[in-house]
Amino acid sequence: MGLVRAAGAAILGAMIRPLGATLQFVREDVPDLDDAGTGVEYWRDGLERRMSRWWVLTWRGRTIMRVRSRHNERAYWRRRRELVRLIDEMNAAALLPALGPNSHVLEPGCNVAQNLWEIGRRWQCEIYGLDIDREALAQAAKRPWPRPAHLFEADVLESGALEKFSDHQFDLVVTRWHLVHLPPGERKQRYVRELRRVGKAGLILEPTATERTGQVEWRQKGTYCLSWDDWEGWYGLKRFEPRIPLPYTAVFYW
Repeated sequence: MGLVRAAGAAILGAMIRPLGATLQFVREDVPDLDDAGTGVEYWRDGLERRMSRWWVLTWRGRTIMRVRSRHNERAYWRRRRELVRLIDEMNAAALLPALGPNSHVLEPGCNVAQNLWEIGRRWQCEIYGLDIDREALAQAAKRPWPRPAHLFEADVLESGALEKFSDHQFDLVVTRWHLVHLPPGERKQRYVRELRRVGKAGLILEPTATERTGQVEWRQKGTYCLSWDDWEGWYGLKRFEPRIPLPYTAVFYW
């Protein structure tokens, strides 16, 4: 539905532009935050979930209409069937392990655990999630898990964030649009090494933009980072091309 909505908005925008009107999808700016510039504040304070989004119609520079969007509220709770389909496809290609009730799966940056919830429902795995947003973890804990989920609050860039986990403890480590929001540098390199230490296999889903590779963008008063890393060259990941591409997302694994 998100893609259909975006396509519809693009078509409508093209139709009204000759009339001097524009249709934009905007979000409110973040409030003043302490310690801005590390890339964790935006996520620590749950701003991605909490910030209002609006459809704004303007005509000749004047705002004609402003309508509240529930895009993010819906996005954080919608099903993740495409993730299950992808894991099945990669398992059939012997690129990821078969999952089942005896499998242990970890997702750092899990937020409200929408990805882990789908995996837990499908394979009845032992689920582990990490996030810096305490409120998101509290919401994740309220899900009717098939078996108890293990959810931890942690800043993954802090040394020792994963030290509680043993080598190859997890059959699968999953991240989705997580690493892109961490600034590049030694702390991020150490974190990725730790992910590979604790996970026998990894599934890394991140946006890519070839023309931006190596660039870092800071938004929302320095609280929101977009780090366009070379996922294969910098971290030794392998790329996979699924039969049905995930919107705006490239698939990597180890």
